[in-house]
Amino acid sequence: CADSRMAFAKAAARAFVALELNRSLQVGLLSFSDLPRMETSFTNLDVAHAATLTNKIDLLSPGGMTGIGRALVRSIEAFESVTGTAAKVVFLLSDGENTIGEEPSTTYTTLQAAGIRVFTIPCGEAVATGVLHDISRQTGGTRIQADTFGELPSIYGELSARLHNEGIVLDRQPYIIQAEEQGGGGSYPTSVEHIFP
Repeated sequence: CADSRMAFAKAAARAFVALELNRSLQVGLLSFSDLPRMETSFTNLDVAHAATLTNKIDLLSPGGMTGIGRALVRSIEAFESVTGTAAKVVFLLSDGENTIGEEPSTTYTTLQAAGIRVFTIPCGEAVATGVLHDISRQTGGTRIQADTFGELPSIYGELSARLHNEGIVLDRQPYIIQAEEQGGGGSYPTSVEHIFP
């Protein structure tokens, strides 16, 4: 995702953390470009872990190649350390273009055997939606379409509800990102606000 899309993705991820706080959920953060990196291991999402997650989310930046297959393999390995019967769910935000490493399709059997569902959220201008749809369909997840990047915070709210098998009857609403200027003319997101019609 380009910088502006990444700003919405970060805002959405922070919103998800806020929604899931103190709900007896173990959350980890895996980022990837050419190689996956486990930013935080699976830990109960309490106030301390939420602060760590939010800081790690804020440090994410786009760049490099896109190793979706490698990221899925790493997520399988990460889930091996998780005990208990809790649902194993991956939220994959990507343009669907696997540009390095193994193909995502090589992970389906292992993901299925481990009971890991992958929910995909297309992000980018030229999105390979077929790949993302296939990943989610093969693993029992869902591809959730974002027609605009402003829908990402609403989508993560929807994912939170799906994760807990809760009903959600809300229209997706556009969001704006409030940003403060940082040196050099760039802006970085500090909060997300709902735009009321």
